[in-house]
Amino acid sequence: MMDLIKWFKENSVFVWTLLIAIGVIVFGAAYSSTLGEISGAFMSWVSYYFGWLYILSIVAFIGFCLWISLSKYGKVKLGKDDEKPEFSTFSWYAMLFCGSTGIGLVFWSIAEPLSHYAAPPFGIEAGTMEAIDFSIRTCYLHWGITQWVCFAVVGLGVAYFQFRKGKNAQLSNLLTPFVGEKRTNGWFGKFIDGFSVVVSFAGVATSLGLGVSQICGGLEHLFGIPKTQETIMWIIIFITLVFIISAISGVYKGIKLLSNFNTLLALALLAIAFIVGPKITILNNLTNSVGQHIQYFFKDVFMINAFGDNEWVMNWRVFYYAWFVAWVPFVGMFVARISKGRTIREFIMGVVIVPTVFTIIWLSVFSAIALSTVQGWSIESVQQLIASPETAVFIVFSHYPLSKVISVMICVLLGVFFITSADSATYSLSVMTTNGDINPPVYKKVVWGIVVATIAYILLSAGSLKPLQTISIAATLPFLIVMIAMMPALVKDLRKSNIIKK
Repeated sequence: MMDLIKWFKENSVFVWTLLIAIGVIVFGAAYSSTLGEISGAFMSWVSYYFGWLYILSIVAFIGFCLWISLSKYGKVKLGKDDEKPEFSTFSWYAMLFCGSTGIGLVFWSIAEPLSHYAAPPFGIEAGTMEAIDFSIRTCYLHWGITQWVCFAVVGLGVAYFQFRKGKNAQLSNLLTPFVGEKRTNGWFGKFIDGFSVVVSFAGVATSLGLGVSQICGGLEHLFGIPKTQETIMWIIIFITLVFIISAISGVYKGIKLLSNFNTLLALALLAIAFIVGPKITILNNLTNSVGQHIQYFFKDVFMINAFGDNEWVMNWRVFYYAWFVAWVPFVGMFVARISKGRTIREFIMGVVIVPTVFTIIWLSVFSAIALSTVQGWSIESVQQLIASPETAVFIVFSHYPLSKVISVMICVLLGVFFITSADSATYSLSVMTTNGDINPPVYKKVVWGIVVATIAYILLSAGSLKPLQTISIAATLPFLIVMIAMMPALVKDLRKSNIIKK
């Protein structure tokens, strides 16, 4: 009995977050429409009253990452002064990309440019050159620097306190300079860590659900396999078994090998798409859109109407920013884990600059292919295409050579992205519910793998991922405030520790 009580005390965060996860599964299965109504109302309230805070926070994260990388603290090592990086540069970049939002980038790289082209915000006419320019630079903003700075702020803090200060891998440690050791190790720290877990499993489950949905769309387009509950179930079961086995094998084996493979596959797909696509258009698009992105960057990143309609801003920009925050706890934890031995300057370069550049190149190719395909189409036809974003990429590439090969590559890419994202999420959730132990027990990896997969299946079977996605994103508001506090807390500890000798 005493052993059970001791186990419960040591695993309190695991127990109560798991109970919440089970509650979400049951409620989502039984009352999907009610969950949708609640989440929609909650998200509308958060967007209306705090949309400005999400926008200013993203700007602050960008400024913080730029400042700390260029400051004297940029040469501080995330580890002991003589420690070397655990992973090669290529494997590090591969795991950063595959363990975070690679699956979302593939899903939206065709559908989102077309969405903004066909339905831009108020003041821009759909189907015009202005709409094209706006759509591409908007995709760069959504999938580029704005998401990666979110991951970098938390990942940097976790890596610093874990590898430089010798603390465990808990997000609550990042607030120690402000609240002290006692509160961090008490109920306050448990609450922060537990809330981070809840935000994470909800956010990752919906994103993985998007991946399964697109795989189903690809199988139906390629082989005529209908998207039924049985098809969804078998895809999730197969991929879940693979990523649980990968998670059990550890970071050094499963995640690294799969990430290396998928990065090479992504580069091959990018090269083939460029070769079969309108090459001059793609190159012109890259040149023009990068210029547009730089020219309108501040206008776009601060975009919100003081007196006009903000529906588009809230439904797209603020929604994305909040979605990134929903991914931050587990991605930040994973990014920290694989970055031991890097300096702060190397960390910002690898976590922010390199992924942003790759994302821009990727989107320049896919957006040019998508927009070239629909030239001459009516706006209604484009809107009909993007009404099913999971099949849009396959339909667009059906107009180009090697369409079958490309479609198969996309399905495989999505499948492995599913595995690597769920793999890193399962690992991070296990660490967060094991008091920051970077070698969590196998049973927790299995439990969280099953939980994430079950939530994705329940929501897909109910017909919509939107309710849980929306409520998980709306629930990020408290964590956003914690993220804001993490920046001055890190700087305070750097100054107090006097790491940089004068």
